[in-house]
Amino acid sequence: MDRRVVVEAPAKINLHLQVLGKRPDGFHDILSLFQAISLSDTLDVRVRSGGEFRVYGDFDCPERENTIYRAARVFLAALGRPEGAEIRAAKRIPAGAGLGGGSSDAAAVLKALNLVFREALSEPELARLGAGIGSDVPFFLGGPCAVVSGRGEILEPGAGRPEYGLVVLFPGFPIGTASAYAALDASRKAAALGEGGVWNRARLLEEYRKEPGSWTFRNDFFDALVPDIPELGLAKRALEDAGASFAGMTGSGSALFGIYESKAAAERAAESLNEREGGKGRWIAAAASPLARMPVPRLQ
Repeated sequence: MDRRVVVEAPAKINLHLQVLGKRPDGFHDILSLFQAISLSDTLDVRVRSGGEFRVYGDFDCPERENTIYRAARVFLAALGRPEGAEIRAAKRIPAGAGLGGGSSDAAAVLKALNLVFREALSEPELARLGAGIGSDVPFFLGGPCAVVSGRGEILEPGAGRPEYGLVVLFPGFPIGTASAYAALDASRKAAALGEGGVWNRARLLEEYRKEPGSWTFRNDFFDALVPDIPELGLAKRALEDAGASFAGMTGSGSALFGIYESKAAAERAAESLNEREGGKGRWIAAAASPLARMPVPRLQ
């Protein structure tokens, strides 16, 4: 067998992210609103005879630890298949940015291989495999907008809003998830959940239907990280100064995003930010759009 599938693996932003209590398994419960966006990696997935697995691309970890590699092995093992896979990734989503690139890549591989093997696994079976690779993988198997809770495995789909534009601003450095949680835990010694209490699904979706300029979404990691990483605050203000009606941090950082009234407005803001920082700083700004539907794998 030598079959090839090309698939886009989109990034996501966390419009809202609350981190709740620590669970007995060591993970934290979260409550978040995820929105998939047009910034994406491109994966070229080939099933090969012989059982060898190879992954090519610009990664920040050894091949066998890569989510792409792990997803391919887990899928074929679940089917009891002897084949291997060769996967080439054109990476555009920065690592350690809170954009879900690794999880999205894993989900894309699972979807691509499921297409090759004629939908051999059901959606719940794929989600179960994905959850074993990363907490955000189940979202990328569904999407494009959902309220996410538990450790990330509980999904309640919501209606996306594809009409606005956005800018993703990568400040030039990653933030490790473990260090972000450590900073958050340290900042919570007083055991306060934060202003506004714990939101719920209905409140999140109702807020999303409002005009972005009136959103009161928050990200608990941002307030915990800014005292030690003030550049995050500078980047957020830069997005606002460039005309964003709402700006926030996604995931546990380090990327930030700004919401603009249109894709054209977002493109102008991204150009302005890159001109301002490109010659002297590390920031990289990219215009993007929220997705109304997730990309579909293409059998070549």
